[in-house]
Amino acid sequence: MGFDFDRSEVDPGTAAEDTRTPFTSVQRHTLLSVLNEALATDLVYVLRCRQHFAMAEGLATKALKNEFLAHAQTAQNHAEKIARRIVHLGGEPQFNPATLASRTEELAGMMENLDDLLQHPR
Repeated sequence: MGFDFDRSEVDPGTAAEDTRTPFTSVQRHTLLSVLNEALATDLVYVLRCRQHFAMAEGLATKALKNEFLAHAQTAQNHAEKIARRIVHLGGEPQFNPATLASRTEELAGMMENLDDLLQHPR
C-alpha cells in the first residue's frame, strides 16, 4: 500500500473532496481515525526502538543497536507516509505526545522486553 504523492498536485481546499477518493463523511472520518491510530502505533514503536537503541549494551551491542535503529527508521518512514495520507484526505495528523499511548491499541502491553521488540513485524 503506497501513499507517496506529490503535494503540489493537491489543492488544500479540495483535498477532502478529492474525486480519486470518493468517501462519505462518515467513511472519511472513520478512515482518518484508523490512520491516526496507525500513526500513533508507529510513533510509539519508533520511541521504543530508540529507547532500546540508547540502552543496548554488551557483546553484541553494535549489531543490536543497528537492528533497533533500522526498525526505528522503517517505522518513522511509515509514520511519515501515513501523516501525508491523512493530510491528503483533508485531515490533521495527530502528533500530540500526551495522547499517543491512548490512541495505539496494537502496542498496549506489548514489547516490554527486547525479544518482543525484535519479533515485531515490520
